[in-house]
Amino acid sequence: GNGEIIAFYQPIVQQDYQTSGFALEALVRWAHPTKGIISPYIILPIAKRLGLMEELGRTIFEQACRDIRLFTDVGLNLKKVSVNISSEQLFSSQLVEQIKHCLDTHQVSPSLIEFEIVEELISGDFNTLSKQMEKLTDLGINLSIDDFGTGYSSLSRLKHLNVSKLKIDKSFVDGLPNDENDICIVKAIIGLAKGMNLLLVAEGVEEEEQAKWLFENGCDCLQGYLISKPIKPTDIVQLMAQNEDFFKKR
Repeated sequence: GNGEIIAFYQPIVQQDYQTSGFALEALVRWAHPTKGIISPYIILPIAKRLGLMEELGRTIFEQACRDIRLFTDVGLNLKKVSVNISSEQLFSSQLVEQIKHCLDTHQVSPSLIEFEIVEELISGDFNTLSKQMEKLTDLGINLSIDDFGTGYSSLSRLKHLNVSKLKIDKSFVDGLPNDENDICIVKAIIGLAKGMNLLLVAEGVEEEEQAKWLFENGCDCLQGYLISKPIKPTDIVQLMAQNEDFFKKR
């Protein structure tokens, strides 16, 4: 309640992020009056248990739309903001209307939004899921599969979904560029993505040599502490101000 649920943002950059603009992922935080900023690891299980996931998702989406306005108004060259979407939201009959309403209210183009769906979800009620996903892509919103490689998605299902991006889970990025297993898994995911014409983001990139290896092996984008930890919207504007290229060329 009372405006304590807020969004922090983590930049997602491309190899030539000097010129190509950048993306952000919106991540939920709880600004607790006495305990300070509380992480999703604590918030999400509580929200799930209390049946508040739908409301939480709605709040973060609304916040993201508000912040996109702020970012575009100050002239940030923003490509996309990705927002995580829970199964509770995805299976809600109100979802599409709510999203439309929110985009209209804040005058945000749907092309600036991307929804991230955890891989587990694909193994659920496929009919309902693909219908909902279709409605979202019809609005002009992109979809990506989060934590790819950790769930049990069947590749045949992936093939029938209107997804445009895969995110490689941090657990596979950690061992790069030395761990043989991680190298093998990440190369396989890169091959799969290229074959299916999907963009690829590696999550949890912390070391320069991980970034180098990923880019050299054909990963499109990186996200992680090497670039920035998740930070407040005002800090995003400052971070990007230090790098002129993140601003639209006036």
